[in-house]
Amino acid sequence: YILSAATFTHGWHPETINSIVPGSWSIAVEFTFYLTLPFLFKLINNKEKGILFLIFTLIINYFINGWIYQYWAGFYPKEQLYLVWGISYYGFFNQLPVFASGIVLFHFFKGHTFNNQKLTSLLYILLSVFLMIAADNWVYQKYTGKIVIYAVAFAFLIYALANNSFSFFVNPVTKFTGKLSYSMYFIHFAVLNYFVRYDFFGLSGFKTFGTFIALLIVFISTMIIAVITYNLVEKKGIALGRYVIKKIDSGGASENLK
Repeated sequence: YILSAATFTHGWHPETINSIVPGSWSIAVEFTFYLTLPFLFKLINNKEKGILFLIFTLIINYFINGWIYQYWAGFYPKEQLYLVWGISYYGFFNQLPVFASGIVLFHFFKGHTFNNQKLTSLLYILLSVFLMIAADNWVYQKYTGKIVIYAVAFAFLIYALANNSFSFFVNPVTKFTGKLSYSMYFIHFAVLNYFVRYDFFGLSGFKTFGTFIALLIVFISTMIIAVITYNLVEKKGIALGRYVIKKIDSGGASENLK
């Protein structure tokens, strides 16, 4: 299990997809997507191809997820079918339309001139909110459903903020949080597990106010640790990645000169 997590292959088996690191299904999915990204950059070079790719991922999502569920269901008793559901829902093919939505959004941004009109952005924000509300009432959720609708909803929200960045959404706090978000994403489960030991979430018994206080404490605690990991780990990793890419590029350039 540890070896599969270390090699990012844990997303391909029901028992490993979430077994070592809580929420690690997303890491497995991301790294699988990173592996396909160079090919996707070559294949999808405009928004029309992006839309076709999104449609393709939805079709593949439906048929492959159905096959994955049926295949693995034969290996587990009824009381362990939650494992099979896990790999169907959290697996790469079910999440692929989310990445496809981002690719479509990227190509809509490319070379686009925004009009900066607040009304246009407000309409897109309202559409985004409507889709999120609709997702909670979405009846078809066997293999696909909510996550795709949420992906499209957030795509509209991002487009709206690119057109006109309202200070409620884009401000020094959200910008700073955005910079730390990847580090926060990696460590927030550790923070949650720490607080769980002390029955911290008993605060939720105070309903909305207690839940908000719990959320705020977890958020601030995660952010403080993320500042440290961002500077000591993430920035160094980014610098190393840039160095490797620069070396590869310079090597390619020297080969072309020959």
